[in-house]
Amino acid sequence: MNLPMIIQKLMKSLLRGLSEPASRLRQMTALLLTALLALSCLAGCAANSGEKPSKAVDLRGVRVLGDLLGIETKTAGEPSSVTAADDTGVKIGVSLRADDDPLSRQTIATIDRAAALLGVEVEYAFCGCDSRRIRRSVSDLIAAGCDGILLSNRSDSDIAAAIRLCDEKGVYLAQLSHWIDEDLYPDTYALAKASSYYIGAVHGEERTASYRLVNALLEAGDRNIGYITWSESDTTQIQRNIGYHMATESFRGFHKSARIRLADPVEAATAEEGYRVFRQMMEENPKLEAVLISGGGGDVLDGVLAAVSEMGLIGAIDVAAFDATDSMRPLMTSGAVFAAASGTYCQGLYGFLLLLDAVQGNYTKVPGEPGADLTIADLYMYSSTNGRNYDDSFVLDIPYTDREILELAALSVDDLAKAFTALTLTDVLDRHSRETFEFPSLSSLLSSDDEEEELSEEEKLEEEQAAAEEAEAEEAKAIVEDLA
Repeated sequence: MNLPMIIQKLMKSLLRGLSEPASRLRQMTALLLTALLALSCLAGCAANSGEKPSKAVDLRGVRVLGDLLGIETKTAGEPSSVTAADDTGVKIGVSLRADDDPLSRQTIATIDRAAALLGVEVEYAFCGCDSRRIRRSVSDLIAAGCDGILLSNRSDSDIAAAIRLCDEKGVYLAQLSHWIDEDLYPDTYALAKASSYYIGAVHGEERTASYRLVNALLEAGDRNIGYITWSESDTTQIQRNIGYHMATESFRGFHKSARIRLADPVEAATAEEGYRVFRQMMEENPKLEAVLISGGGGDVLDGVLAAVSEMGLIGAIDVAAFDATDSMRPLMTSGAVFAAASGTYCQGLYGFLLLLDAVQGNYTKVPGEPGADLTIADLYMYSSTNGRNYDDSFVLDIPYTDREILELAALSVDDLAKAFTALTLTDVLDRHSRETFEFPSLSSLLSSDDEEEELSEEEKLEEEQAAAEEAEAEEAKAIVEDLA
């Protein structure tokens, strides 16, 4: 099956998930989330009755929902037992925005798991959104003896400087969650092609992901949409902006009379900023119906949800977000989160393996070629079942067993790219429901020629999801009645 067909089928499933029964489920279970958040914040509210919230907003209320609903909350990637391989002498540096947001924590846990299995030392640098610190981190990691560096850059100038320095020092370099767009940055693209040490990028299909999230909001009837970005200056955000406007123009093409109001993008990179920006949006635009959160590692989503809950708008504002938070099932069951695109932390695992191939001589970048391009479609969540599957397969544990990681490490870069493209919620559930693992299943979504079998399996999955959502709706209704 080719990628456009996959996207088309996923879109049909998404739109089916936005039907009237789902809307009623969101409205009904919104009462449950509001009650739970009220219980979790009761003591604080009593202490501050009649006062405006302090600047140091407590944003932990959203994350305790997993505990309140009986969902396990162990750290991503905690294996029951990991046998470390012999030390290979290879050292990989990883430069990230932070180490305390959901996306970063899961990225680190996944890389550490692979590093322990493969006998590789990892050194991290955390730079926030500061270009000066990002560039300095490359120098620091080289000085620390790293053989390769996985860099999450903020701007085009960051990666250009890193390429020059890595070429000078003979250290391999790969981009994480970003890439160099030839049309936007032709000079940097030419620099990357000429480099022997810039080996490529690992990233998502950002334009498609943004298009899908915005289109889902529009199809649900939202016409007044706010937009929170985490940065205006990097390729990832630019592509998401393009998808944002493409979805709107496409929708207008089919709905000539649609009156859509898109807010200008506002930057937020932390939970506190997300909280403040959303409250400001509502003050300036009280008729806001939805908000798209375009990144922030899950922290911005946490902040926005804290504000939405505090203002009594759970279920009234459709929240769509990149980068999931720690427990998606209760948030989606309640209607606090309308839709999400995430799973991007697995990009860290693939970037790590790409660098390891280069350092160990299993992949050679040919000067004059752009390097490897490993691309994945984001994991889309638009129902409580999707949220549960995401929590089980990507938060409570990583989506690969130890054996699978070792088999991924043995692949060629071309096959690694195929495995990356094939990573979906369905793929993980399929692989881990078997007692034994056969690697070809990892790329079965792209290699299958039996369309009838694919469709019948999808229909079967949809029936199971519908039954699960109906059961959850009954359970939520019973809890709300008990609370009343």
